[in-house]
Amino acid sequence: MPYLIDKGSAVGIDISDRIVQFARERGIVNCFVGDVFRYKFNTTYDTITLVGNDIALSGTIYNLRKLLKRLYALLNQGGQVLAIIRHIRTLKYWHVVYIPEYEGQLGPPLKCLFINTNYFVKLSQKHGFSPEIIGNNKQKEYLLYLIRLVKN
Repeated sequence: MPYLIDKGSAVGIDISDRIVQFARERGIVNCFVGDVFRYKFNTTYDTITLVGNDIALSGTIYNLRKLLKRLYALLNQGGQVLAIIRHIRTLKYWHVVYIPEYEGQLGPPLKCLFINTNYFVKLSQKHGFSPEIIGNNKQKEYLLYLIRLVKN
């Protein structure tokens, strides 16, 4: 967020009140607690970035389709989504239930969706985006792709 704020206006949204409080304690005031599906945005955006495992946190293909529709609606014409995807090689996608742990405390179980990048590209095209694979981290065991989705 500090980098983006230096480049222009930026808004942060996270479902975790702890993350938002952490950001605010560091002087980032334009961030809010909210669920992207329920939050009442009052504007559209030129760029939306999905930091971390946001695609994975969609949890299911159904929710991923719902997320793509929501992102499309939040973008200005010609706007873009920048997302990092953990690529899987053998399937179109797979689900896993993840239980986070921090300092010995377990969090609530989360459904995670891991997706083949080529499948994701085709899926995003069906939702009105022009996808582009910008690059990857070139690691064999934990291959991440940076994807750019442009609203047609």
